[in-house]
Amino acid sequence: MDLTRSDGASPAAASLGYFAFSVAMIAVRLVADRIASRVGTRRLIRAATVTAVAGFALVIAVTRPTAGIAGFAIVGLGVSAIVPMAWSTAGRLQPASPGRAISAVATLGYLGFLLGPVMIGGLAELVGLRLALIAAAAVTLIVYLLAPAMQARPPPAGT
Repeated sequence: MDLTRSDGASPAAASLGYFAFSVAMIAVRLVADRIASRVGTRRLIRAATVTAVAGFALVIAVTRPTAGIAGFAIVGLGVSAIVPMAWSTAGRLQPASPGRAISAVATLGYLGFLLGPVMIGGLAELVGLRLALIAAAAVTLIVYLLAPAMQARPPPAGT
């Protein structure tokens, strides 16, 4: 979200949104595996998606620069555990060829990384930034529904 136009932040303050998002992502990525081992991958992914959607909701609902910065930090907290958990689950679910499974998940992740901002920007031009971010939050909720697929299953017998 452009905090300078929508929330009236200075360019310096607006850059803190990305900074807060990045710092939050780093912090959670450092501990995501430990959290997953305690609570399980499915529960972590579901909590992460709810957290990310709550961050989007804050950014969308409150038009103050500090709320936007905090909202982006919360989005970062939420989305940060999803990618590493998806990669590790892919490797565990395909023990015969974990590299192939991880590369498939990584390709989809990078595709989303490259196309997501373009799609949100294009949608924002059509319907406005707030509605575009609502769409991003809705897509994030799909991860919540897919979380059971990320639960590690034991390898098939005989492997």
